[in-house]
Amino acid sequence: MLLRRLGALVVTVLLVSVATFLAMRLVPGDPARMIAGPEASADVVEAIRRDWGLDQPLHIQLGRFLAGIATGDFGTSYRTRSPVWDDVKTRLLPTFLLSVTGLGLALAFGIAAGVLAATRRGTVLDTGLSILSTLGISLPVFWVGILLMMFFAARLRWVPSSGWGTWQHLVLPAFTLGVGFFASISRMTRSSMLEVLQDDYVRTARAKGVPRVKVLMGHALRNALLPIITIAGLEFGRLLGGAVITETVFAWPGLGTLMVNSIKFRDYPTVQACVILLAICIAVSTFLSDLLNLYVDPRLRRG
Repeated sequence: MLLRRLGALVVTVLLVSVATFLAMRLVPGDPARMIAGPEASADVVEAIRRDWGLDQPLHIQLGRFLAGIATGDFGTSYRTRSPVWDDVKTRLLPTFLLSVTGLGLALAFGIAAGVLAATRRGTVLDTGLSILSTLGISLPVFWVGILLMMFFAARLRWVPSSGWGTWQHLVLPAFTLGVGFFASISRMTRSSMLEVLQDDYVRTARAKGVPRVKVLMGHALRNALLPIITIAGLEFGRLLGGAVITETVFAWPGLGTLMVNSIKFRDYPTVQACVILLAICIAVSTFLSDLLNLYVDPRLRRG
């Protein structure tokens, strides 16, 4: 099964690379004109197009692009004139730090809220947490970010409103990014816990006098984690997609900000590199969630 997953990961990245390459060529605008400037003559624009290989047939450009990816060469940025990897590698740490922090906050609060809602089913607490999770799924990421910025940064002045450098700069972007993910995790945890709490082994443990906390954490939650791990791997892709918006709102110097600026400039190589790296992260996170499921559930290992 793992070999099949690895093969699917490679094929996914290849298809994303081809789709990204073709999609960028469909975007209106001429990169050569952007490089030359609005006042440049047609001869200058054509010369730039030849120098960057933009005058070659599409299939030749695609072949060069895929060959470069295979050797780890993403090309040269049209905007900065430097190797794309040099621009991208400085943005990986901020994006990784933001995504992992948002994921950690969402999992911690989401699982805790789901367990509380399941054990207090039908109470005011359960209803309140359900409403909160529905709001978390419904609210746009950028709107949540602006509200948090206005209240905690502009009014209370507890944390900075933008930038990065200290842990205070991470607080608002991480919470913004984790809001929607928290909602999904809490709803899934509640549903999974309610199902597990009805199983015979949980009733038997209670009948034997096992402490309530041990029943919940040692018996019920461990088996309820399987769908949570699966959805965490799948939702991580949405988390990375939300990072693009969150980074733009908070001026966070990650891949999202770099990609937005590169799209404006029609910087094909940089946009392609960012999308491919995000696709690799999503594919790897899904693969790791499968591995974690194998570790948690012995039945899957035997299968």
